[in-house]
Amino acid sequence: RARFNEILSTTVPVAKKVQLILRLFTVAGDDYFVYRTRFGSKKLSGHDLIGPAKANLIFVNVFIPLMYLFSRQNNALPQTNQLFEIFCACPVHEKNHIARQMAGRLFAPDGPKKFGIKTERVQQGLLQLYTDFCLKYNSDCRVCCLPELISAVPQISYSVNI
Repeated sequence: RARFNEILSTTVPVAKKVQLILRLFTVAGDDYFVYRTRFGSKKLSGHDLIGPAKANLIFVNVFIPLMYLFSRQNNALPQTNQLFEIFCACPVHEKNHIARQMAGRLFAPDGPKKFGIKTERVQQGLLQLYTDFCLKYNSDCRVCCLPELISAVPQISYSVNI
């Protein structure tokens, strides 16, 4: 946690902070596990126990929510804001088929290609929409209330890069 707070307090751009933090969660492999996962056969080189993609999943789905909750409970507004900025800057390491499917449903016919899921924030948002609407209506778009809700919201132009 001390190293994490040290990274938060640096003046480097948010994208660089994300890279530095993700390195904290990456765990290089060692000989003990390399031989046991291969059952004594040929040794794999460069095998991480927790690689960049899994480190990102742990960071986005476990660490950020817990730290955000902790910051909010302790009224640490600056840290809460920094955590949100970092979350917004987290790149997607593993594309999710459900998120792509939701982008296709919401932005058809160009769907995921035109929309471009580049950040974990967008991917998590699409997953939340799937959970809240597609699972509730058993993926029957004809009876789903999401299009009605979207059309009821006034069209606002955002300058934020999602």
